[in-house]
This record gives sequence, C-alpha cells and structure tokens, in this order.
Amino acid sequence: MQCMSDIFSNADSAELAFRIELLTALVKVLQKERLDYAALAEHAGIQERDLQRICEGDADGMSTDTLIRVLGAAGYLGRLTIVRQD
Repeated sequence: MQCMSDIFSNADSAELAFRIELLTALVKVLQKERLDYAALAEHAGIQERDLQRICEGDADGMSTDTLIRVLGAAGYLGRLTIVRQD
C-alpha cells in the first residue's frame, strides 16, 4: 500500500488542504445565511446546479477562483494564513 506522501507532492498537498478549508468555510456560510441561490449563482457567474453541488460539499471540476467568487457573491471575504510545513 502506498503512503499518501508517495502519491502527493508537497505542492499538491498544500493545494488540496487550501481547497478543503475554502470549501468547508463556504459550505458553512451557505448553510448559515438565508440566501436566494438563484440570485447568488447569477451574481457569482455560475449555474445554480453548480452552487447546489458546492452546498453539498462537492467542488470537483470547479476552480478555486470560482469558490472564492461564490464566497464574495455571498458577501464574505476570505483571509489567508500561511504557515510553514514541517
């Protein structure tokens, strides 16, 4: 059996960790706020079915830029914390 470090490079792991944190935060925002999904999707420039997928925690095939755009369309601004991997 392969170890995860054999499958993913440090860069891959960093990107995956960032996307997971972003998606988790976005799902929490969408669950917390009472938003009109049709209007939010239009404002973010995505299809409503894609917004529904995001709400379900599925962002496969969507760029990080799209997730950030949805967050902004919902009225939120993300903050980035950078830490060294050891």
